[in-house]
Amino acid sequence: MGSLLGDQVGYGTIVDYLERCGHRLVTRHYLEKKPEKLESESPADAELFCKQVYTWISQADFVVFEVSTPCVEVGYDLSVALNKSKPVLVLYKQKTGVVPYGLKGLQVEKLQLASYTDENLAAVLQHGLDWASELADIRFNFPLDATTAAYLAVMAQKKGVSRAAYLRQLLEKDMS
Repeated sequence: MGSLLGDQVGYGTIVDYLERCGHRLVTRHYLEKKPEKLESESPADAELFCKQVYTWISQADFVVFEVSTPCVEVGYDLSVALNKSKPVLVLYKQKTGVVPYGLKGLQVEKLQLASYTDENLAAVLQHGLDWASELADIRFNFPLDATTAAYLAVMAQKKGVSRAAYLRQLLEKDMS
């Protein structure tokens, strides 16, 4: 994800590399979206788009942002991704990009900042992908009978956490 006012050719290069590596991108449409068209969007369309972006981030294994062109929306989306504990790779051009001030001193396990040039972009992306794959959460589903599911819901509610967080806490307790 990146600013709609940013380097669309550069974004295209990043998207193409990620797709060649076998990753499914849900934000390819950013390359086709034009800033002029945003002005004619209805509030309902803008709200729908914001909800869709939130869903995409929620479902993502990791998120890549290109931040060479400052953009409030990208900053917000980056914050959402970090709050959802997603590995976040933040890219910026070595010569012209600037690390967003709010990220300079931030020490978060699932955040990686990386500068790049046209010449080393593939290597920087591959390094970032390797890093993100080590940190990505593994999701799985399994069936529960109705009694167990009801008990899980009650216990999670008592603890004030999600069912997944409750199960994770039980596993972490057993591992320690």
